[in-house]
Amino acid sequence: MPFDITVHAARKLAYFRFSGRLDTKACAQAFIDYTDHPGFDPSFLMLSDSRFLDSVDTQFSSLLSAALSLQPRMRLFRSPALSIIHARSETLYGSARMMQQVVEPLSRIRFEVLRDETAALRHARQPEARFQDLESALELQPFSSQS
Repeated sequence: MPFDITVHAARKLAYFRFSGRLDTKACAQAFIDYTDHPGFDPSFLMLSDSRFLDSVDTQFSSLLSAALSLQPRMRLFRSPALSIIHARSETLYGSARMMQQVVEPLSRIRFEVLRDETAALRHARQPEARFQDLESALELQPFSSQS
């Protein structure tokens, strides 16, 4: 599976880690898995880590179709919610911004897409400066493209 989701109530954080190649179906499944997670709370900040993500294979039309099909789950977010996406490359940045342009008009989820790891963590109100340090603090196992 190209993603891993953990929920950390003490930090009011949902942490998404992605690896390998991601497509629209996997992105939609990650959102479904989060909303099905026993620790799901729509008020938690969503933070996505792309350090091990090689590519995103998606198009505007497939993102729009997925977002429309996820409308019942998006309605679980009754108040504004924030999703911080670390996009380490121009290609990943472009894909994340395209997702932002599709999802924001259809939901209360707002996105901040940042290229810098430290900036992403700071915007996510996390005290760590690197994802590796965040994972240590959360006592998570390492995650990589081999996961």
